[in-house]
Amino acid sequence: MLLNLLRKVIPDGDNSIPEKCYDANKIVGALGLDYNKIDTSPNDCVLYYKDNKKLEECPKCGVSRWRKNARTSTRKSDESVNQQKKIPAKVLRHFPLVPRLQRLYMTKNIAKDMRWHKERRVDDGKVRHPADAKAWKHVDQTFPSFATECRNVRLGLSSDGFNPFGIMSSGWSTWPVVLMPYNLSPGLCMKQSYMILSLLIPGKHSPGNDIDVFMEPLIDELKRLWDEGVPTYDAFSCESFNLCAILMWTINDFPAYGNLSSWSTKGKFACPVCGPNFEGFYLQHSRKMCLPTGWTKFSIFFQLPYWHKLKLRHNLDVMHIEKNICDNLLSTLLQDGKKSKDDLRARQDLNALNIRHDLQAQEVANGKFDLPSARITMSKVEMQRFCEVLKSVKSPDGYCSNISNNIQVKERKLLGLKTHDYHILLHQLLPVALRNNMADEEVAKVIIEFCGFFKKLCSKVINIDEFKALKGEMNETLCKMEIFFPPSFFTVMVHLTHHLVDEALLGGPVNYRWMYPMERYLGFLKRIMQNRAHPEGSIADHYVANECMMFTSRYIHGVHTKNKEINSNRDGTFHGSTKMNKDYSRIDLNQAHAFLLQNLEIFEDYRKRHLEELHLEITGRKTKMCWFASVRRDKYSLTWTALHS
Repeated sequence: MLLNLLRKVIPDGDNSIPEKCYDANKIVGALGLDYNKIDTSPNDCVLYYKDNKKLEECPKCGVSRWRKNARTSTRKSDESVNQQKKIPAKVLRHFPLVPRLQRLYMTKNIAKDMRWHKERRVDDGKVRHPADAKAWKHVDQTFPSFATECRNVRLGLSSDGFNPFGIMSSGWSTWPVVLMPYNLSPGLCMKQSYMILSLLIPGKHSPGNDIDVFMEPLIDELKRLWDEGVPTYDAFSCESFNLCAILMWTINDFPAYGNLSSWSTKGKFACPVCGPNFEGFYLQHSRKMCLPTGWTKFSIFFQLPYWHKLKLRHNLDVMHIEKNICDNLLSTLLQDGKKSKDDLRARQDLNALNIRHDLQAQEVANGKFDLPSARITMSKVEMQRFCEVLKSVKSPDGYCSNISNNIQVKERKLLGLKTHDYHILLHQLLPVALRNNMADEEVAKVIIEFCGFFKKLCSKVINIDEFKALKGEMNETLCKMEIFFPPSFFTVMVHLTHHLVDEALLGGPVNYRWMYPMERYLGFLKRIMQNRAHPEGSIADHYVANECMMFTSRYIHGVHTKNKEINSNRDGTFHGSTKMNKDYSRIDLNQAHAFLLQNLEIFEDYRKRHLEELHLEITGRKTKMCWFASVRRDKYSLTWTALHS
């Protein structure tokens, strides 16, 4: 119906607009704006892909490829079961990478921006972009033929699970695999409009270590883009060239890091950077599981010919490291009974390790223990003042969420904080709140130094000499913290901070290698899901439609479209309805409305006319009037009063 309407309204619509949706999809598919469906085994054993394409059941577990039809059959009695349409039990959506990379060079402006790293980047010895870092330069030196063509694409891969239904009690987990091209300038390369959805791994459960099974179509494309390349037309230079691509690294949280890198991130050798060189120990009372682990499988990424030669293959995600460390730090300082790292179990570990005798748990009677106060222990008054400081913080719009709504002063708790809230707390608010609210100034100074490290680490411009000194300062700070904090505080997340500076020098600023862009992208995918019965199919169809609008909008010049809003403070990722962050009361809305009417200059004439009409209505004669607004702060209401002279 919509196509028929457009054919009638638009000039020459009969010749330019297809008549049926099938014909419209053919046009979109010719541009590479489509996706492939690949059946998978219900147990994530294999893909029915290439040699397995015609199999009817899984060659490993023997489970049928097709879904069992539990509905009542409507077929005729003489119709055979084989004539019914078979529905696959599980489907992987694969969005081909090659046409999407080629499409970057179909627009003149974007084709020009894809050369930025070579032609317009300023090389002044500081690191502002991955192109300034060691890993990028190592690729140039190791593969000179690839580096000669500046239009060859360098990609980063990110993947994480999300619940498309938005219900925390639901166990559904869909895993998109997203690629980011790093050829673009710093203001563009991490924007949502340039992110490429490559795979949509279906739920209901997380793929875990079986994620390599689903990665096979993408790996085949990456091998083709490295070995052969694809002919591509460059709209900026008006010539064709052979396009190649390389996968620089992956960006994931720590559990997904283990799934993609094949290194077990749990146990004695949990640190993937140190490997067997760093061995943890078991805390008996804290029940930290420390089994000897290491490589769990052969990662599929090693099928790429260049993968073993890269300096930085998998990034440690600073976003989740900050979140976990700040959560543990706040829980310990505020003496949270469930999450504190300085509880009875931690003190009993001191007894078992025979260290810090002045802090060891002392049994009083009947299984009760007395815990001596440590230097990091804050009194109730100090904790309450600490929460009051955080409660009183007001931030500019768009800087962070309203953290004060998540702070309970009397209970001395912080609840419902998001990942970015922990980022702001660690960088800005925690040092301010601790400065005058902790009795032990030496402990407060060490914690402030620890927070200052993350603030320097997240700089958008890296001075190499300063960062080399920063690593030594961080190691010294960790040694000081070991004096005040119990061993249970030093989880693998705290240990990983030792490697963050080295990775920043290898890969560039952390804002190109953390999960914030990916998390915002997951929010976008969650918003476009419309069919709850088929979440992955709904997301895939809406993604292709949005991709089509984005592509066509780049050919519309001189017209403002929402798909061109790529430089906003909110990263241009919000495509939903404009909704307030909180539900304001009617009194607050009336007060705001009255304030605007009283103070904006554009309403000056209306105010004068209103005063005259109101005066005539009340008195019936002309008198001189004086209007003023009286704000009753105790009732939060705006009262208007008219006085007769």
